[in-house]
Amino acid sequence: MSYLGPTLDVPRFFAELPSVAQAAGFELEKYGEAAGWPLLALTRPASAEAAPVIYLSSGIHGDEPAGPLALLQLLREKYFTDNFHWLICPALNPGGLLLKTRENPAGIDVNRDYREPKSPEARQHLDFLDRAFGVFSGRFALSILLHEDWETRGFYMYELNGTDNPLLGPAVLAAVEPICGVDRSPVIEGMPARDGLITRPVSDFADRPLWPEALWLVIKRTDRNTTLEAPSAQALDKRVAALCTAVRAAVAAMEKTN
Repeated sequence: MSYLGPTLDVPRFFAELPSVAQAAGFELEKYGEAAGWPLLALTRPASAEAAPVIYLSSGIHGDEPAGPLALLQLLREKYFTDNFHWLICPALNPGGLLLKTRENPAGIDVNRDYREPKSPEARQHLDFLDRAFGVFSGRFALSILLHEDWETRGFYMYELNGTDNPLLGPAVLAAVEPICGVDRSPVIEGMPARDGLITRPVSDFADRPLWPEALWLVIKRTDRNTTLEAPSAQALDKRVAALCTAVRAAVAAMEKTN
């Protein structure tokens, strides 16, 4: 079985994104191209140069439309204030989003291609992140990756925490539970989970031959990473609402614990 729900209207998404992002105070950069579509990054500086950097991404799996739509909704709401430097990559696999396939049009799972990248999407994204790292001059305080899972009936998330600060997961899961429920299975995706949260030391994953974006980020660029997994079995608008709520909750929890 695979995801059978609605797809992302890719032409409409790319048509709407520039004006919505600019109205929210963001600058757009085309850092590459894949499958005939632009690879875009949105940046908005904080009011204070020393403010933390928060990175968000979505759309790395083409059968997960809720992430790009959630970021578009947060931009419309003008959620992204000047308390932080913001860096957003809203559609990392546009060709897959158009085809509604997990992989890119060449059949590569971009989210397993961050150790020795072969896909144009991952190669160009990594080149961009290297450049962005120089601009922001420091590790990201938090990275938030927006995903979905068609095999789960409730929300769950991964968290990799390289700091001594408390985990963000419990606050995030408490916030989204009224919207779409939480997957409380003791094992999710073959890993031990507790009340919807999967967390292990980064060292447990570093030897994997295929790196997802999250692992590359937490090893190379970010202190804390959350990967949010909305349940694709539920309605698209509910998944979008859950991901928007989860982003807000993660940022609020980071502010309290830093």
